[in-house]
Amino acid sequence: MAAGLTGCERNYQVVKKFQITAGILAVISIVLIGVFSLILNSLAGKLDSQRVCERWASDGTRYAQISAFISPYAGFDDSFADRSLTTSLDNALTTASITSENEDASLYTYAYSSETNVSLSYQSPETGQTVKSGVNAATLGVGGDFFIFHPLKLLSGQYFDATDTILNDLIIIDENIAWQFFGSYDVAGYELMVNGRRCFISGVCEVDENYSKFYGDGGRIFMSYSLLKELNGDELPITCYELCIPNPVSGFALDILNKNLGVDESEVELVENSDRFTNSALLERLTTFSERSVRQKLVSYPYWENTAVMLTDSAALLFIFKLVPAIILVLLLASEIIIAYVNRAKIFRFVAERGKDIFREYKYKRDSRPPKSPKPPKTPKQPKPEKQKRGMKKKNNVSAADDSKSPNASDPADIDSITSGGAALDKDKQHDTTSLV
Repeated sequence: MAAGLTGCERNYQVVKKFQITAGILAVISIVLIGVFSLILNSLAGKLDSQRVCERWASDGTRYAQISAFISPYAGFDDSFADRSLTTSLDNALTTASITSENEDASLYTYAYSSETNVSLSYQSPETGQTVKSGVNAATLGVGGDFFIFHPLKLLSGQYFDATDTILNDLIIIDENIAWQFFGSYDVAGYELMVNGRRCFISGVCEVDENYSKFYGDGGRIFMSYSLLKELNGDELPITCYELCIPNPVSGFALDILNKNLGVDESEVELVENSDRFTNSALLERLTTFSERSVRQKLVSYPYWENTAVMLTDSAALLFIFKLVPAIILVLLLASEIIIAYVNRAKIFRFVAERGKDIFREYKYKRDSRPPKSPKPPKTPKQPKPEKQKRGMKKKNNVSAADDSKSPNASDPADIDSITSGGAALDKDKQHDTTSLV
């Protein structure tokens, strides 16, 4: 039968098969895009250190989270972070007419940290003798609102105030150190010697499995930056500065920090954490994937950033499986547009004829309807009887009964009966009169 088809019929069948195939591919592509979008969203929400804006922004203002990884040779310390940089950020926001409705509330929050190793030992509170010593542990000296950026999961105890430079002898130890020294997690309030300095355990945190690859196996301690600086001989450069600040337009927050950080570009690397899992950022990461193995800046990265980089690389690879179906959809849409353009005359003719058919069908149905019958006239409403007074009820009933017994004057039969009855009475009267005479 295919041999007997005309050229137009063959073209029609080819186009029809193509459209069916294109529809199937479009459905499959949409499903794949949805599946991999869900996977990428789950990866983006896996690390709480990358979602500070969600926890900080509450009034609908658009925020951005920026991280600055600074070389230890840049000389960036807490005096600049807490005073000079804060003043510069306030002035920059005021210049941009970004103010807070509440004068006491801050528009942004920040944190900083530095990492080094310390020596731990434990003395018995009863005897004062050293029970365990010579244990090295990675230690983070933290400042600002560090626990807003990094909400550690506490197994016992509570956070300490990282901004307190006077009562700064509180520390948080992780579960590895707690078990190694005390064999328990419920050790809040216990003492621990750090580089010969007596410190008090404020809480015990859980090792988050999401960060376990770069967290380290030997245990970790968190203490205030001021305390770690004292233990390190008052010399401790800040290597990580984190900021969550309003970002009314894209790149505004990154530009503010870059201009006011006071560090040479060769000694700092800026990362916009809140933007790293967007489609544009993942596409850019794919285009520069081969260059990521080369790092020319002398900066160190904390464990949470190394974890985020690894997760972002995985997301970029998964993004390919989302990108390819999207490209297929675009190509299918373009092909449909081209086919419609090539056959535009036929399509317009078909639409016009179909429109005429619909109009004729509508007109035929309208003309073939039977005429509507006129509506019957409305009957006038009978006047409602007046309400009778309570005292006239009995009298009215009696009169109604009498009326029912009296003949109807309008009825001819009743008139005849009345007339014949009157005549009979007259005859009786005459008879009585005759008898008396």
